[in-house]
Amino acid sequence: SNGARFNAERLLFGNGVVQSGPGIGSTSQNDAVNHVAQSEAGVKYGAAGLSIFATVFYARTQETNSDFTNLAEPYINDIFRASGVEIEASGRFGDLSLHGGLTYTESLVASARDNPQSVGKQPANLARWIFQVTPGYSHGPISAGFNLIGQSDSFVDNLDTTIEPGFVQVNLFVQY
Repeated sequence: SNGARFNAERLLFGNGVVQSGPGIGSTSQNDAVNHVAQSEAGVKYGAAGLSIFATVFYARTQETNSDFTNLAEPYINDIFRASGVEIEASGRFGDLSLHGGLTYTESLVASARDNPQSVGKQPANLARWIFQVTPGYSHGPISAGFNLIGQSDSFVDNLDTTIEPGFVQVNLFVQY
């Protein structure tokens, strides 16, 4: 599939709008629109109370953006490539249920017009591993359980200068 996102206000504060000379106030389509091309294929399996899904994916993303909180790389005009696999499973065993998913992503900065030193590095805030698991119990009108959502370490910028530690978030739920 192919898709895109318009940059809107990001153009005004970044390098996207021509500031002087011929074409003042204009922008290029490359700066105005971020393009995404993605392919994926998967398999599904379902049997009494059990479902399993597996998907492999590849994506190429072109992004022009600005982030003034990132002093090492406030402007980006990059092409990213990512591939990986996502596995999801869901099961119900009497009053107990278990739902979960695991995604592995291998990604890199393939091209960087404003910051060529980031080429070949892992993109910012994109952990290699992301997971969620939700065990639960339901009986009559009462349901209870918890949900774990987490990820492995990631980098805070495309230059891979600082590591953001992985985390696990815990959520409890009860419904009556």
